[in-house]
Amino acid sequence: MMLPSNHRMFPTSLDIFRDDFFSNDMMKTDIVVQDDTYIVEMELPGLEKQDIQLDYQNGYVTVVANHEEVIDEEKEYIHKERYYGSYKRSFYVGEIDRKQMKATYDKGILKITLPKKSEETEMKTQIKID
Repeated sequence: MMLPSNHRMFPTSLDIFRDDFFSNDMMKTDIVVQDDTYIVEMELPGLEKQDIQLDYQNGYVTVVANHEEVIDEEKEYIHKERYYGSYKRSFYVGEIDRKQMKATYDKGILKITLPKKSEETEMKTQIKID
């Protein structure tokens, strides 16, 4: 199997400090189209509903999650790799029906339902002939 020329087997040490590295790795997401609706399902384990902010603007849905570290002074860590901080991901979904969008959060899964904006059917108008 030939790998593309820009492929790297392992990220460089600088790559792991990019915001999108943590966001993409920590916010695993599936987006499906079901009839005229986008359904976004995102893994956000260990968070509470109040830690998540969801916005829609200019065709983009953006999820921001804050995971604050609670330091237990009684523990002596010999290894620690869980990430704490702010995560952010945006996805372009185009125009949606803002009145019908909704979201639920259960067992670490954020589910966002985004109905596509229906094209308004133009009413028939008779044109007068002069």
